Amino acid sequence: DLSAAAELKDKVDAAVAQLPQDWRDVIVLRTYLGASWADVARQLGCPSADAARQLHRRPTVALARAVDPEGKIPRD
Repeated sequence: DLSAAAELKDKVDAAVAQLPQDWRDVIVLRTYLGASWADVARQLGCPSADAARQLHRRPTVALARAVDPEGKIPRD
């Protein structure tokens, strides 16, 4: 359903806007813009792509909880 997808996108965008700046930056670079892990690391000053992945993990979990606190949205 397109309206449900649009509503979910709006919820995610609003939750991203509430994140601390460093978390928002990593989400925008990787998830919204599709930057490689190496590019994310370079742009954020992380020592490695693995460090960028670690930085991405926490806001991803926070977003999932903010958008779907009851865990009802299926995750593939």
